[in-house]
Amino acid sequence: MGSEIELKLLITTEQTTNIELFFQTLEQCQTIKPKWLANQYFDTPDLQLRRWDMGLRIRRAENFSEQTIKTAGTVVGGLHTRPEYNVEIETEIPVLQLFSENIWPSDCVMSHTQSQLVCIFETNFNRQTWIIDFQGSQIEAALDIGDITSELSGVSRTEPICELELELLSGDSGVLVALATQIARTIPVRLGKSSKAKRGYQLAGKSPVTHLSPLSFIPISQSCSSQQAIINFLETGLERWQLLEAMIKDCINDRQACAQLWFRLRSCIRLIKLSLSQIQPLTSVLSKTFSQLEKQLAFIDLARALLDVKQHQYEFTHFVEHGTLIEFVDKKLDDINFATELNALLALPIYGQIQLITLATLFDSHSNNNMLALPLLAANMQNQTWSKIIQHMPANTKMSVEEYQQLSPLLEEAILVGLSYGELYAQKPRDKFRAPWLDLARGIALLDGYQILKKYAHDLNLSTYDWLEDKQSTLITAMEHTRTKALKSKAYWT
Repeated sequence: MGSEIELKLLITTEQTTNIELFFQTLEQCQTIKPKWLANQYFDTPDLQLRRWDMGLRIRRAENFSEQTIKTAGTVVGGLHTRPEYNVEIETEIPVLQLFSENIWPSDCVMSHTQSQLVCIFETNFNRQTWIIDFQGSQIEAALDIGDITSELSGVSRTEPICELELELLSGDSGVLVALATQIARTIPVRLGKSSKAKRGYQLAGKSPVTHLSPLSFIPISQSCSSQQAIINFLETGLERWQLLEAMIKDCINDRQACAQLWFRLRSCIRLIKLSLSQIQPLTSVLSKTFSQLEKQLAFIDLARALLDVKQHQYEFTHFVEHGTLIEFVDKKLDDINFATELNALLALPIYGQIQLITLATLFDSHSNNNMLALPLLAANMQNQTWSKIIQHMPANTKMSVEEYQQLSPLLEEAILVGLSYGELYAQKPRDKFRAPWLDLARGIALLDGYQILKKYAHDLNLSTYDWLEDKQSTLITAMEHTRTKALKSKAYWT
């Protein structure tokens, strides 16, 4: 038995040649002959092994057949750690008794489980392997290209495999992140949270569809150190980022759902930026990297604004030009190709670079002794973010549409800080303070939609322009009332 420690990196097929060229440039790197690996994954019809958090497979290569079982482990970002047991076999079905009896739960009836085993799915791929001596550790790098195949309701289903696994053979697991970071300097890679087994169960319809509630208050307590709290923020942001990316892929043609998921993904990236900056000031290079990523995600605000308009279209159905306006909105939405945007994002090296910087921070064991105690840090962060907002608000004059729109990123930052540290405070005063600010954030999103429609109505000289102007003015008046209420709210962290 050994514990497998590996870092999974996802790549596109266009980058496989660049991966191979990268390893050719390393001095202490041995290239192993490629081999084809055929893998069958087994479970009972009621998924007993899955419920025990076990994965069972038979792997076959030329003149080689081995059964493997992996037991419960951990995944942080793309770093997977799981106990693994391997036994050479000659049979077509795994023989459970060949594994140590110590790995099985106390309620396991071995003979019954054995009799129920069936193949659930297969993973078949070509593996190119390199053995690398890197920074005092030895790493096996495996480039896997192939497919996951299964059958669901009599229909064969296939999903591609294109990933690079960095497995620690000896040394420090942090070196895996260091090597991945070196790869990511020039090659677009990203962290892979889901194992081949998990993807196979999903493809076979044996795993529930991923659901993820909107980000809420992140669990921390007064007993946490500041560093522990920020590590928790980073883990939350990184895990949700990866899950949301997968969910976007799954609903890429559902514009309403996809736009909301994109917004939530961007919030995770902003949470990570905010959290990293609390450990130490961001370098100019890292700040620029985040700015580049924000620029790539600029389409999100337009998509959300257009979809908000569609949700409120009942308000102007009485206008003759209603159909014309909705046709315009639909065309603008069609111009935003979520699949194209996702592919463009994944092709950027900075996408994976930020993920790896986050993962490296999570595994940095050096404490920052200069950090404030958690209550002081929480109060300081909230004072800073809300002070920025108040500074951008004219005290005695009405705010314009443009001023509200410019306020949007600052307001989201303050809301994220509140979600980060909110669990440290009593619920009632906290929620009372946040409520009007959340209303303002929703109002700004609706203002964006009105602005888009107004420009279109103005360009075509539509009669709805005056009505939209009135609606926007009414909304601004309501938001001004909310702003006055928000500014009078007592800070719950003081």
